[in-house]
Parts: sequence; structure tokens; C-alpha cells
Amino acid sequence: MFSKHKSERIPLWKPYDHAIDFMEGVKLPKLTKVYPLSLVERNSLDTWIDEKLRKDYICLFTSPITAPFFFVKKHNKSL
Repeated sequence: MFSKHKSERIPLWKPYDHAIDFMEGVKLPKLTKVYPLSLVERNSLDTWIDEKLRKDYICLFTSPITAPFFFVKKHNKSL
């Protein structure tokens, strides 16, 4: 249905692609606890991150704000 080759290319830059800079002195949300992961979940997450970094879909960042994630098992019960 979809071309794997075409799906592995990064979209062209758009005018709305931009950095989010925090204003100095603004109080940021409190840091939250890190969810404990099983070894299988940790390995799955590391593999996903490494693949997306390699394809330039994501990049390393230094933001003090993070986004939560969750796992949804596939029909074959893998992550």
C-alpha cells in the first residue's frame, strides 16, 4: 500500500518549522517521574529512537520539557 523507500525520506522544510524558545525567567512545569520500563520496553524504545535518529526524523535536543510516550502492542503481541 505504501512505498517503504518513499516513507524513509524526510519532508521538505516548511515555513512553519521553527524552534520553540522559552522566555527567560518563565517558570517551567515541574519535572515528572520517569516511568520504569521493562528490559523489552527499554530495548524497543532504544531501537525506535536509533532508527528515527538515523533517518533524521527526529533530532537530539536539550529542552527541559519532555513528552510522554506509550506502547501499544501489535496484533502479534510484539511492541
